[in-house]
Amino acid sequence: MKQHDLSTVTSIMFAAVILIGVGIAYAEHEEDEDHDDDDDDLELSDDRVLITVNGTEFYATLYDNDAAEDLWDILPQTLTMTVYGNLIFDYLDSNLEDEEMIPQSLAAGDIVLYGESELMIFFDDYTNSALHEYSMIGVMDDASGLEDAINSSDDVTVTIERYSSDDDDDDN
Repeated sequence: MKQHDLSTVTSIMFAAVILIGVGIAYAEHEEDEDHDDDDDDLELSDDRVLITVNGTEFYATLYDNDAAEDLWDILPQTLTMTVYGNLIFDYLDSNLEDEEMIPQSLAAGDIVLYGESELMIFFDDYTNSALHEYSMIGVMDDASGLEDAINSSDDVTVTIERYSSDDDDDDN
């Protein structure tokens, strides 16, 4: 009878240790989400860019953060981006300041930095179930037509340049 009681106590203690470990891991994950996942505090800057994708123009506004400012400082950029799933990407020649966060999802037209130099533009919505970290760079005003502009090309020519509404006035 004592052998049976000892086995039961050992099993209960083992289960308790497992539950405590799971609880700690969950609490740490929730703390990380509370810190990194709050994209409500992202603010847009006054910096606007013109993004030309295979000849089709899109306008975007950059976020007010160091990563976006670093991109602004190295514009214009012409990149040969690669299609990967629901995004296009290329590596910049310069590293940008990373301000990584873990967004729950990204939408078509979101411009992000992965690591310090991998620039990505999403052309379809993405649920970030893998909890990848991104630095939010900017967002397109209207991403409709972006997927068509990419047109399933393996290589996509993308030019990103500074834009101001005064540029339109110069054409008249």
